[in-house]
Amino acid sequence: MLEEKEIEHATKILRSGRLAEAQAIFRRVLQSNPNNPDALHLMGVISLQMEKNDEAIDFIKKALVCRPDFPKAHNNLGVTFYKLGRFEEAIGSFQEALHYDSDIDDVYHNLGNSFKALGRQDEAAGNFRKAIEISPNAIGSYINLGDIYRELGDLNEALAFYQRAVTVNPNFAIAHNHVGNVLKEMSRFEEAVDSYQNAISIEPNLVSAHHNLGLVFQAQGKTEEAIERYKKTLNIKPDYALTLFALGSA
Repeated sequence: MLEEKEIEHATKILRSGRLAEAQAIFRRVLQSNPNNPDALHLMGVISLQMEKNDEAIDFIKKALVCRPDFPKAHNNLGVTFYKLGRFEEAIGSFQEALHYDSDIDDVYHNLGNSFKALGRQDEAAGNFRKAIEISPNAIGSYINLGDIYRELGDLNEALAFYQRAVTVNPNFAIAHNHVGNVLKEMSRFEEAVDSYQNAISIEPNLVSAHHNLGLVFQAQGKTEEAIERYKKTLNIKPDYALTLFALGSA
């Protein structure tokens, strides 16, 4: 009972970002019970947050030896493999997590990212859709579906998913920027301008939105406005190569 309370306390500390303090408590638990799967798993989570990926894998695998039916641990093992670019292993871990709990939207989203990284777009899209089915507010999955359809050249479908992301969170600047990008590609310039300006109003230093707004002005023949916007972009990020090139050709 005391052990469970220590883990619960340390978990709250971990969620507040006090990694070293939480780590010390989990270590104390493991000194008295080296096979505690929760402590092993959360030590792995801490290692993952500290960018100690090999150590994270070691801790989480030990947790899974103690408790094979531990979906959160399988998911975090997959996240670690994904960070290391070991996408096939990540897929295996995410699928194992779903074997034990098939109703976790984060796992479907992570699985979708892994398939997307391997260029397996149909499988990626299927998993992002499943994540949305479980959690209709899974904004990252809407964005990723938009990315997939944009890459496939289906701009109408891409636009629909990006707009749904905006509906889920109207204050998500990146989503407005993505909407603007598709509208720009569709030559719907005035609407694109509105989207980029929405993004900038939410996140004034969003470099990509300023740059893209400049591109739209340039496409409209509004050279002075384009140059002004490129200069604004470079005030935020002086070494932004895309803007340096665009300004040279304006």
